[in-house]
Amino acid sequence: MYYLPFSKYLPVLVVYFTLFALAIYGRLKFLTIKPLLFMGRISYSFYLIHQYLSSQIIIPGIQKYTGLNFYLAVSIAFAVCMCLASLTTLYIEEPSVRYGKVFLKKEIIQ
Repeated sequence: MYYLPFSKYLPVLVVYFTLFALAIYGRLKFLTIKPLLFMGRISYSFYLIHQYLSSQIIIPGIQKYTGLNFYLAVSIAFAVCMCLASLTTLYIEEPSVRYGKVFLKKEIIQ
């Protein structure tokens, strides 16, 4: 089992609590720029897509068939996964949520 000594754990803990306190008091408003908000919006789809697709299919395929270096393959995989996550969010996830809300509203009213 891996053990993290307190001397290494404490700085991380301080950073977490500091960021949390800054968020509570509204000092992180600069994080509300449109690109970051969009990435937050697609983050769940990206989470579901990226691990298997990039590590098992895209990166090995790019390296095998094109001979590009690892870092360029990772950059391409990131871009492909971002596009797929965007499409999945916009055309599957969000319409499903809207439909689910309408369906539940009808069920509750009846």
